[in-house]
Amino acid sequence: MELRIPCPAYASPWRAPDTHDRRVSPGRPGPAGRARLGDRLVAAAAQALRWAILATGRGRGATLPGLLAERCAPGIAARAAARFDRVVLVSGTNGKTTTSAMLTAALSRAGRRVASNASGSNLHRGLATALLCADGTAQDAVLEVDEAVLPEAVDELEPEMLVLLNLTRDQLDRHHEVGRLATRWRAAAGRLAPDAVVVASVTDPRVAWVAEAARHAALVRLLGAPRGRDGATCPSCGAMLREARSGAYGCGRCSWSPLPATVKVRHDDGLASLDGFGRTWRARLPVPTDGYAQDAAAAWAAAVLLGAEPGGTLAAIAGLGAVEGRYARRRWHGLDVRLLLAKNPAGWDEAFAAATGSDRAAVIAVNAGTVDGRDTSWLWDVDMGRLRDRPLVTATGARAEDVALRLEVAGVRCRVERLLPRALARSGLPVDLFADYTAFQAARSLLGRG
Repeated sequence: MELRIPCPAYASPWRAPDTHDRRVSPGRPGPAGRARLGDRLVAAAAQALRWAILATGRGRGATLPGLLAERCAPGIAARAAARFDRVVLVSGTNGKTTTSAMLTAALSRAGRRVASNASGSNLHRGLATALLCADGTAQDAVLEVDEAVLPEAVDELEPEMLVLLNLTRDQLDRHHEVGRLATRWRAAAGRLAPDAVVVASVTDPRVAWVAEAARHAALVRLLGAPRGRDGATCPSCGAMLREARSGAYGCGRCSWSPLPATVKVRHDDGLASLDGFGRTWRARLPVPTDGYAQDAAAAWAAAVLLGAEPGGTLAAIAGLGAVEGRYARRRWHGLDVRLLLAKNPAGWDEAFAAATGSDRAAVIAVNAGTVDGRDTSWLWDVDMGRLRDRPLVTATGARAEDVALRLEVAGVRCRVERLLPRALARSGLPVDLFADYTAFQAARSLLGRG
């Protein structure tokens, strides 16, 4: 199969719309043209509510304004999206918050005014809040979207671009099975507008398969990277995939193979080389993991296809600091604490790759609340034996005993301390804190969001 998007040099196939309403066409007014006075009043109320939440310190105002707005004016998020020149949706099991921040930084450097749900509120209410509370001068919307919500978001917001990162097991009591998500993604990609583009990772076979359904697809390949925990079988027929020495893969039964890559990435201890759009571009990334390099390449490819200059784009991505606390380091009561979000087996792989050095204590915080997914069986797919050399390992959080049992079976001695502050304070050493989502947010509140 041939690549289905023209990319001469680094010239983008995109251009700015002639009108601010990207969906208005002669003879057929788009949603923005049908917006009622009621929509404007509801949007103003949502903005006021968000301001009040922030002013009183009661939260971040990232969900409630959108939730109430949709209750008062169903479909208002779609009508709000229509005023942006371009809407880009970023989704995947892991990395979507960081990738969205990378793409936002890249487009901002290119002179675009960008709205985003930077706090990571990626369900319907968070998307609505971001769109309704955006600055009135914003031109583009870059929104991270929960992987289960993506198909509905595609239909509602009619994006010009999808950036798809990966699909792996996560929240098994909610998503149940990765293959079903991939099938829904592929159907949604097939419903995109004819000129929409999908930027996707060829490292994940399921995501590469999804991208085929769009008329225009640009794939990013991380050379030498394994296919991931859920990439052993053909997404088309279910047979085992075969891999060549070159790293390419395909199916021996149905002959399926991914589209050729538009961008090829080499990564060596934080130094990334991106081969695409006419030449090779290099940058040192702040997090030396394959997953971070893959996400950076996807954001870079998306930004360039949206018209950004490649060199400046890569510099903006490489210069990005910690995103929503991911990989951040904090000083707390004299301790050096490194924050690592680890909420599923693939996320643990990335966290282990980032947390090099066995001279640091490890604290594992798992709450398994509703937001995290209450099923903790994924702990048994994590190679906890990699913590055996740590001088001290502590299990904490609401499900500390589940973690302690998994560590014991892996031959890792640990102690249980249900309260996070005590677990950190009693370590007496620099700490790597591995935490699921709610525990991670609690740690950020404790240590300071920075």
